[in-house]
Amino acid sequence: MRIIVLGSGGRLGRLLSTMFRENGHTVVGIDMDNSDMLEPEIRSSDIVFLAVPVRVAIKVIKNYHSTALLVEMSSVKEPFREFRDGIISIHPLFGPLSVGDPALRNILFISDISVQGTLDMLKDLFPGFNIFPMSAQQHDEMAIQLQVIPYIISILSSRSIQDTIVSTRSKNTLAKLAEVSELQSEIVMRDTIRLNPFSGKAYATIREILADMGGEFLDRDSS
Repeated sequence: MRIIVLGSGGRLGRLLSTMFRENGHTVVGIDMDNSDMLEPEIRSSDIVFLAVPVRVAIKVIKNYHSTALLVEMSSVKEPFREFRDGIISIHPLFGPLSVGDPALRNILFISDISVQGTLDMLKDLFPGFNIFPMSAQQHDEMAIQLQVIPYIISILSSRSIQDTIVSTRSKNTLAKLAEVSELQSEIVMRDTIRLNPFSGKAYATIREILADMGGEFLDRDSS
């Protein structure tokens, strides 16, 4: 297949470009430095993967959904409901650090947004991967546990950790938690949290847990 990867300079875009080439596909990588290639290349492509932030993906879909088969890969699906049956919607749950682990080679396929009959094509494009069909709502609810809460806890770790002259296993674990958010694109991470309709509930749950912990561990009068 002739595949365009838009956002080929990012972590996911680079990984997908390499994977598709290794599987024998022709890959055209497009990023900020050669964005003028999108217009002429997209008309001769078989499929276009959008490894870009939500705002950019929506703009590309509005401009080209009738020209090419587009695959959006954002970590939140609510904004893409309006394009149902006109695009393919997936969420790759792997990255450069995890793709080597067969248990983590997972892709969520959003069945109520994606064009009918495209699941088998994705299975051919991602041999050896685990693909799980689900609705957009099911995805966004699951993403709270898979990404939103881990990101929030990681950001909390990153902003609270301080240098010390010695370390402990506990502090090293905290530093590892901080890396989860520090290694992510800030734009993508903010979109993942901000645009998920269930994030408010997740924040409320975390606040309640922190309040309970305050009473449990800091109240000297409690028994």
